[in-house]
Amino acid sequence: MKTNRPKKIAGYAELFVKLHVLTEEQKKDIIKLIKIR
Repeated sequence: MKTNRPKKIAGYAELFVKLHVLTEEQKKDIIKLIKIR
């Protein structure tokens, strides 16, 4: 159990990072669309 917990936490951390990166990319796309207008 003790060896599995750090791996799970690392997995969740990776997911949060991926979600953050996706949202950052989406923000950039939205900014580009606004600038085009």
